[in-house]
Amino acid sequence: MLLFDDVGSYPLPQGVKKEWVEESISRGTNKKDVMDITKKAFLDKIYAGVDIPTYPQFRDMVIPFIKKIQENEERPFVIREEDAILEEVEIIRAISKDVSERVNKRIRLKVCVTGPIEIYLKEFGSKSYFDVLKNIARSVQRFVKNSIISNKFCYTDTISIDEPSIGINPELNFTKDEIVEALEIATNGIEVDNTEIHLHSSIEYRMMCLIKNIDVIGIECAKDISILKTIDKAYLKEHEKNLRVGIARTDISSLIAEVNEQYNVNAWMDERYLDKIFEKESVDRISQRLKYAYNILGDIIKYTGPDCGLGSWPSQEMAYRLLNNVRHAIDLFDTK
Repeated sequence: MLLFDDVGSYPLPQGVKKEWVEESISRGTNKKDVMDITKKAFLDKIYAGVDIPTYPQFRDMVIPFIKKIQENEERPFVIREEDAILEEVEIIRAISKDVSERVNKRIRLKVCVTGPIEIYLKEFGSKSYFDVLKNIARSVQRFVKNSIISNKFCYTDTISIDEPSIGINPELNFTKDEIVEALEIATNGIEVDNTEIHLHSSIEYRMMCLIKNIDVIGIECAKDISILKTIDKAYLKEHEKNLRVGIARTDISSLIAEVNEQYNVNAWMDERYLDKIFEKESVDRISQRLKYAYNILGDIIKYTGPDCGLGSWPSQEMAYRLLNNVRHAIDLFDTK
């Protein structure tokens, strides 16, 4: 059975700024407003048909981790275990009863945690301090450990380590063995149904197969679904790994640029043309990508959904529509 999840980020309501959310969460202010905004976005994902929704990510994917680690160190770049808390996950914990009762089911939660490689690169760039990388990985593991919810209303089904730089960032100068070791540390002892690593490129998928604690390798491929031909299904099976494949594009700037070129407009300024995005990301086109992926890789594919997060999309309504198109595309694929 294919499972529909999302990567995490989601647009804020009109008029709400990311800086306000960051400041409110970091200072512990405006708690009710932040909770209400989070609840509405989380319910959007569920109502759109996402099987395993990620908590809505409204903040920068790296800076909150760095800041929290540095403010709560027990030793360099190792956060105190009791302080390795993702506030967004705690909000989901607090609202889980209300959300569960509204949708009349126990919620299967996905938690996306920024990986140690990504955090390291933001702080140190191309310099290679492996001991520091391992310490950051230990901090990530503590964030993950504290993000596992299990109550009658909600449980953490999937942990996803977000590592977009692996395979594409030239500043990444660690060896394969060092990267594998760091990710082993970050995922050590995770007790959930599936642990995923989210990549933006398929180039290093074989390296990811060497990480024993990773169950699912997520690959962005909706923009060029043919890259799945480079994946060796037998190699994945040998290492007992499954895939998450992206089947809906989320590169909103490129999508709008294509609309602008096709219609000779500026869709950022003339919102009547924003809907043209859904000619490119229609239910049928998304379903065709899934069919193509499944024809190549079959049931090695366990998860599917949009390529990446939707935080940069123009509105919550558009993000919801894309998620809902993915839901209908999966259902269309299942009926054929």
